[in-house]
Amino acid sequence: MHSEGISQHPVWDALDNARLQLEGLAKNVIGTEVPPAFEILRSITVAETLKGVPPIFVAEEKLNQLTETAKGISQAVVTGLEDETEVVQQLSEYSQEMATILLALPVNFHTDAGLGQYEQSVQNFVSILSSTADYLRDKNDEADALLEEYERQVDEKKEQVEQDFKKRQEELAQQLSDLQTKVDDVKETIETQKTRLDKALNDFSEKSSAQVAAADEKHAELRQEVEEQSSEQRQRIQEQAKAIVDQLTEYEDQASRLVESTAKGTISTDYGARAKAEGIAALVWSICAVVVALAGLWVLVQGVGNIEAMTVSQTIWKSSVTLVLLAVAGYMGSEAGAHRKEERDAKRTQLDLNAIHPFLSQMNEEEAAPLRKEFAQRVFIRPLANEKSHDGFRLLPLPTSRTEEKDSPQESQGQKPQ
Repeated sequence: MHSEGISQHPVWDALDNARLQLEGLAKNVIGTEVPPAFEILRSITVAETLKGVPPIFVAEEKLNQLTETAKGISQAVVTGLEDETEVVQQLSEYSQEMATILLALPVNFHTDAGLGQYEQSVQNFVSILSSTADYLRDKNDEADALLEEYERQVDEKKEQVEQDFKKRQEELAQQLSDLQTKVDDVKETIETQKTRLDKALNDFSEKSSAQVAAADEKHAELRQEVEEQSSEQRQRIQEQAKAIVDQLTEYEDQASRLVESTAKGTISTDYGARAKAEGIAALVWSICAVVVALAGLWVLVQGVGNIEAMTVSQTIWKSSVTLVLLAVAGYMGSEAGAHRKEERDAKRTQLDLNAIHPFLSQMNEEEAAPLRKEFAQRVFIRPLANEKSHDGFRLLPLPTSRTEEKDSPQESQGQKPQ
């Protein structure tokens, strides 16, 4: 086969496909050297020079063998990406086979056209290797930048959690200090009263027995009164301290439950059900508002169509009915808007809950636990629209979340009379 027919042979498409597969392999296998791949790329560059040399004769059988070899290289790259050792061994065998076929081809590179074409092919091969190296270097720089940003965010979160924990410790220490001061004041008051009563008793000790008995009785009464006051004050202080400890314990339990519920997606499911129920309620209120408004307009149209035959009382009666129906329709419209706002709040909370868990699941447990508690606290104290500005009548009852059913008995037990 002469060079005019060589240019139409399918071997060139097979070689182009093999070169693209090998270039993709070089970009995907980052940090791994595959020497046979570069040897095959060099052999493909040599084979392509056949298209630019002066007219020569090449056996079609050799070109068919070269075509089959190129197809085998492409298939090996596609099927062997999961096993690096196997793909390297297969490419090494194909590299030797391609080199053997090229040695059998009568190619003369001593002509000016052949040398120029070979030099251009070599330059293209070098350019491909350079672009591949630049691509890998850029990917490595991007990975380093992402790693630094992640470490910076983790350090900031860690510092914020430590500051919050330290601030809470200082507040508890101040409260305990205040309680100790109150206890010391009570003790000082008791000692003062005791000293005063002892002095009074000594003053009356020289008088008659009746006066001494009266003084003893007065002293006993005063002493009992002071002890009762001190006991009541001490008990009140102990109750306040116990209330503070119970409040902190309850707060920690609620945060722990919310952390567990957030990790398992329970709260997210409850907010989704709440959003669905609010959407249905808003739709029902909207439909009712439209029906009532149409009824009011129908009454008004009936009156306008027969206004000449109506009396003044009938006109006033129909106008009043129309105004009442329009007012009811306006109230239903406001109810529908409130339910729609509650639906948006529930959906937004559900999206926040669904977004935080994948992020925390990639972190260590020691680093993720403080972030879970902080996020749970924000979700726990954020009210929905009905808790902020709407607590009216509902056509459909809202479903009670499992978390609220679990917490309500504990909250009722934890409340104390003021």
